[in-house]
Amino acid sequence: MTDWSAHLKDTGRIHFVEMAACNDGQIKDAATSIGYAYFGLDASGVPRKDELLRRLAMAANFPSYFGGTWDGVADLLRDLFWMPAPGYTLLVTAADDLTNIGARDFESMCEIFQLVIADWRDERGEYGERVAPPFM
Repeated sequence: MTDWSAHLKDTGRIHFVEMAACNDGQIKDAATSIGYAYFGLDASGVPRKDELLRRLAMAANFPSYFGGTWDGVADLLRDLFWMPAPGYTLLVTAADDLTNIGARDFESMCEIFQLVIADWRDERGEYGERVAPPFM
């Protein structure tokens, strides 16, 4: 059995996990046991970008002013002011279904996740004001 809390505490990691290796409950329990905010995004049957963004907004409890755009996703995931935590875990289940949103939107999503992770790893923050918690 994998010690997911030890993996999550390793701030230098991005985790790509075969769901056969665990279940989302194990990762959620590990994240919350170390005080991390947990966002579980179920991508099963996602037909289009707008539905994916709606599900992501619900999973991450985005503020009501979220405009349903990739730019909005990037801005909110780079801030997370409404959910202070020592670290953040985003688990996407049924990720194979994300091929339904189209290549362009899939690439945008991947670029944004990479941008967000890089931003959180930059310990200076946008204005040098924060010590970055891990975002995985």
